Amino acid sequence: MSESSLSWGCCGLDNSEEEYICCSQCGHAYHINCLNPNGNTSDFEIVSDWNCPACKPVRRSLNKDVTPARQHGLNPIERNASKRPNKRMALSSPSEQKESAAYMTHNDIRDLVKEVIKSELKTAISNMSETFTNELRAVKDEMRNMRDSMSFINIQYEEIIKQNNINSEIIKKLQSEAVDMRSTITNLNNRINQIEQATRANNLEVQCVPETNGENTFEMIQKIGNAIGYSISESSVTHCIRTAKINRSSSRPRSIVVQFNSRKTRDSFMAAAIKFNKSNPHDKLNTVSAGISNIKRPIYITEHLSPANKALHAAARSRAKALNYKYVWVRDGRIFVRKDDGANYNLIKSIDCINKLV
Repeated sequence: MSESSLSWGCCGLDNSEEEYICCSQCGHAYHINCLNPNGNTSDFEIVSDWNCPACKPVRRSLNKDVTPARQHGLNPIERNASKRPNKRMALSSPSEQKESAAYMTHNDIRDLVKEVIKSELKTAISNMSETFTNELRAVKDEMRNMRDSMSFINIQYEEIIKQNNINSEIIKKLQSEAVDMRSTITNLNNRINQIEQATRANNLEVQCVPETNGENTFEMIQKIGNAIGYSISESSVTHCIRTAKINRSSSRPRSIVVQFNSRKTRDSFMAAAIKFNKSNPHDKLNTVSAGISNIKRPIYITEHLSPANKALHAAARSRAKALNYKYVWVRDGRIFVRKDDGANYNLIKSIDCINKLV
């Protein structure tokens, strides 16, 4: 092959003055200096079946040596190689890096890509590890804070439970004391009511007697006694006075409380009034029959009850009326009710007794 028709596969300069070698496969010529950029060609052996880097089927060695494989026993210079004196590299010749890259095989590129990917993955993993470490450190710190908070809350909860148990015991004790106190208060109220009622044992309450200016209540009681057939003297009455109204808006006149000198006198006066009303069912005791007023109004004579018994008597009368009870009466400060003539009487001691009426 003439030097003018050579096809160069290295630097591309049509310069046959330098020493070169041709590929046995593709026939491209390569400068020895281009194949060995280090410039040391003394130990470079040229073989007859040399393949260029593009046609070389095997992988390049790890030391990146692009020198053709040596075959001992062959002549240094064969028919397909010519020796030329060394010549300096052209100014436009590619750099060593470009030359090495120009002759990299697919395997070389694959290895390089693997190395780059491995390096990038290592860097990415390192960055990710650092990021995860920082994030995990923050999470650990937060979990530590949460654990401390939970521990504090648990301690507070235990204290609350302990205090709640103490409060529960105190509440139970107070409830028990409250029950005892309620029972005691009820007993005391009953005793007070009994004492108040006992102080009224000699008293009678005369209701619905009209009020007049300058009236004499004792004279009114004498007239009522004369009307029912039981005359009383001034010495038999200890005290006689009108009481204050419980309901100030009521139009009924204030009642007259008469205190007799003995319970026997009080009971005799009361019995005479009951007898008179039974004897005159159509004309019971009233203001006209007693000679107190020209206007006829009924007059009622009852035992003088304590405030508690008076409220209980009113409630019993209201309940008895709603249930069609025929009789409601008071005897010695005690309240009784009866459904009809054939029924048994019921003693009313409290509101609970009234609520049990059927």
